[in-house]
Amino acid sequence: MLFSWREAVYAFRVLCKQPLVSGLAVVSVAFGIGVNSVFFGLIDLVMLRPVPVSHPEELVRVSSISPTGTVGDDRLLLSMFQALRAGNHVFAGMFAWNDDALRNMQVGNSRFLGEVDEVSGDFFPTLGEQPLLGRWINNADVDLGSGRSALVAVLSYRCWKEHYHSDQQILGRTIIVDDVPLIIVGVTKPNFSEIDMDVTSDAIVPIGFAQTGSKGGWYNVTSRLKPNVSLNQARAELAILWPGILARTAQPTMSPESRRRYFSRRIELTSQLRGDSSLREKYSEPLLMLMSLAGMILLITCVNLACMTLGRTLSRSPEFQVRLALGASRWQILRLVLLEAVLISFAGSVIGAAAAFWSTRLLINLFWTGFVSPGLRMTMDTRVLVFMVGATFLTAILFGLAPAIRVTVVSPSAVSQYHSGTAIGRYKIGKGLITIQVSLAFVLVTAALLFATTLHGLRSVDLGYDRSNVLVMTLFRQSQRGQIPNTTNYYHQLAIQLLKNPSTESVSYSQSGPAFNFEIPTSVSAAGVTVSALSDSVGPEFFHLLRVPLLAGREFGWQDDEMAPRVGILSDSLASRLFPHEDPIGRKVDFGQNASGQGLTIVGVVRDAGFWKPQTQHPMAIYLPLMQACSGCSPLALIRTGANPMLIAHVSEHTVQAMGYQYSVRTQSLEDRFNKMLVVQRLSSWLSVAFGGAALLLTCLGLYGLISYVVHMRYREIGLRVAVGATRANVIFLVLCDALLVVVTGMLLGVAIGWPGSLVLANKYANISHNVFSGMLCASLILLVTTFLAGYLPALGASRVDPASVLRSE
Repeated sequence: MLFSWREAVYAFRVLCKQPLVSGLAVVSVAFGIGVNSVFFGLIDLVMLRPVPVSHPEELVRVSSISPTGTVGDDRLLLSMFQALRAGNHVFAGMFAWNDDALRNMQVGNSRFLGEVDEVSGDFFPTLGEQPLLGRWINNADVDLGSGRSALVAVLSYRCWKEHYHSDQQILGRTIIVDDVPLIIVGVTKPNFSEIDMDVTSDAIVPIGFAQTGSKGGWYNVTSRLKPNVSLNQARAELAILWPGILARTAQPTMSPESRRRYFSRRIELTSQLRGDSSLREKYSEPLLMLMSLAGMILLITCVNLACMTLGRTLSRSPEFQVRLALGASRWQILRLVLLEAVLISFAGSVIGAAAAFWSTRLLINLFWTGFVSPGLRMTMDTRVLVFMVGATFLTAILFGLAPAIRVTVVSPSAVSQYHSGTAIGRYKIGKGLITIQVSLAFVLVTAALLFATTLHGLRSVDLGYDRSNVLVMTLFRQSQRGQIPNTTNYYHQLAIQLLKNPSTESVSYSQSGPAFNFEIPTSVSAAGVTVSALSDSVGPEFFHLLRVPLLAGREFGWQDDEMAPRVGILSDSLASRLFPHEDPIGRKVDFGQNASGQGLTIVGVVRDAGFWKPQTQHPMAIYLPLMQACSGCSPLALIRTGANPMLIAHVSEHTVQAMGYQYSVRTQSLEDRFNKMLVVQRLSSWLSVAFGGAALLLTCLGLYGLISYVVHMRYREIGLRVAVGATRANVIFLVLCDALLVVVTGMLLGVAIGWPGSLVLANKYANISHNVFSGMLCASLILLVTTFLAGYLPALGASRVDPASVLRSE
């Protein structure tokens, strides 16, 4: 064994003799390892964790890619799926699924909004999972031809626990989904995960359970490769099958253009080892960036503890000299010092790991914006366990190595000569450690300033619309009623009812709404010019409500319904691009590829407004009348008020429900919606500021300890200087200059470390580019102030040295 039991007991007793110092060391390690464990756990959840099924490396996604699409974006028709399933020889299993359905669910008298997945009969067998209770949905339950499948459902463990209180007699009972009663035939295990890693559905049902005729639907398709079949072999076979499948599944009623686009689709296979995750695409880069900052915090913690442990080790030099004189080897003493570091690191790691599990769930809830609970669960898998164990021992080595090295230079012959004024007074190892600590703190403080100023810039930028005093309601259909019979009349009447509230000034609607945080560019053509532009379908008075100036023409009105001619409104930049030096009012444009978007008449031009993302401040955009493209839609209702919009939230929700067709699944102010859109930037800013503050605190403590120790070691030198005429100001200046040299060296090293990273951030985030120099300048000033605060008290104490007592001791 590297350490004996007796050595461990002795090291523990030594640490207990200094409970305050040991406690601070444990807390410091707990903070450093806990922060790193949180972000590594999130990286593991979002980026590294495979689908928790047997042999996840065999799972592949089958995609039908349009000429303008990307791999994994396009789904397959059920007819394509059936043809592929029947004709391939490379898949051991294949299933179709749909995971983006929010539905009204009812258990007894309790109604709630839930996530429902529609699957084909091979879903569960292909994943190779077993139910906790009952059975799975099978091929006998699913009729892909007529869309009249069995009325059965498999509940998720979460839904079974929350809404049925873990009733063991659940099988055969009923759950209502969109007014369709379904017989519960099974319950999933607690750790069961579907292909979508972000969300755990409440219920899994057969495709076509609502008897809507699903034959023409587009679905995700996942397959499991047969053993010893590679991805390239599967691609080669599907490439041969694909032309025939397209020919068999093409509808004879297709127009020539639609037929051309249909036959230009290609088949592609991609690995689904880690499933689907929108969070992975959105948060991978911020998590890696925050993980690197957290790693710097751990390094600073280790350096700070190394300084603390080194000072304690130097004070024990007489003990170690006696041990060496009595026959102990240097290796035994070095092991003793390292063992103390291991015990501190282990205790801190246990506390940090416990805090990490709680903090990870908190962070997931902070950045989650979905309507149902996230499916991410922090678990102690192999990667997280290896990381924590590795971090524990790495931390012990990092902050225990310097004291251990210092022990090896202790000489047993110096027992009688040991004196506090020996050559160790210059404390070179400690100065080197503090220099590293200052350089890392400089990088963290600079990052904190950059992200904070970037967030402030995004929040304060003029996006071209007014988001104050606006209430946003996300509408969703009530399950008791069918489709709205007359969409235009319904939303017109709803607007009239909402306007009856004295605080309400105006009401409008939007398909995506402001602060959408997603951009889908579409082609817009006119007079031989084709450009890419953003789009939204909006209701009457939309621009008036958001106070976007109308530059020409008119806004949409209630007369722009399905029976009226197709019209559109252009942003100023798009109008200038399509019709330079011409009046666009009355001109025709083509929007997208659908027939409904061809030949739109332009009736208005509005000022550019960044409704989608704050980073895109002046996008080219085209707006369509919501009433011409809203059959069965559930838009956002926008309400401008004269005061705090949340004061009328309850009344407005009741008004919508009283209309009988819809209710609000989420009611929030537009300001809150905008802030939620910036959740990545906000968390990055908050956490980087917290890291920067922690780094400053640790650096301040380290500097204070260093300067205090150096002053103690130079006590006689300072006394002699005072005796020969040095003033108190001279002594304070001497001590602060010594600290300043260390800090300036650390800052220069920090510039060398941080400058490349700042350039990377500047390329990634445009708002950061012009703040890099000012951020580094401010970080330098902050560290100089920190140096003064950390060094002034020890310097003041040094200036009060009594030269007479020093001379007497000499």
